Amino acid sequence: MQASSEPAAPTLNREVIRWLQSLDLSHSVRNIRRDAANGFLVAEICSRYFPHDINMHSYDNGASTTTKCDNWGQLQKFFRKRGLPIPPSYIEGAITAKQGAAVALMELFFEMFTRKSVQKAPELGIDSQDLGGNTVYPTSAVVSLPILPPTGVPAATPGSKPLSKAAPPPPTVAFGQVSKSAHGDPATIRQKLAGN
Repeated sequence: MQASSEPAAPTLNREVIRWLQSLDLSHSVRNIRRDAANGFLVAEICSRYFPHDINMHSYDNGASTTTKCDNWGQLQKFFRKRGLPIPPSYIEGAITAKQGAAVALMELFFEMFTRKSVQKAPELGIDSQDLGGNTVYPTSAVVSLPILPPTGVPAATPGSKPLSKAAPPPPTVAFGQVSKSAHGDPATIRQKLAGN
């Protein structure tokens, strides 16, 4: 038996697979190259994070060139609107099912939406980290990723003031301890509440 000289196709990292499964997508991801080609999978992933911006009824899960162009055209408008730095080479690679492009695209979405780093596919020339521990992106790709705020935390707006460095500690009160308040002593408050 002769060993194949062709490099193995890059596969999705397990953490990325678990993330995709957690999104409760309408179709399970079986072949990432084929599933990402028409843009339907990407639209569904984005709809989980931006439900008001992505209307899944506008996307078709077909394989025709027209379907691919329509889906990806809508997605590119969405990316521009939201300021998501998706490199055109990743999109073109996904559409043409270029080896490794869909994997790199899913890894990019994983990092943007979860704010976690993932081991990059070396076949695309994307190393996971430089010696300083910083994520490295190809120069033709992303200059900087937007930092999405965690759920429930509003993003800072231009001109907003940063929060103070340290909040004052809350007052400590021992169990059973009664103190005077601005309304008077506890006995007077009890009488007012009792209606006397």
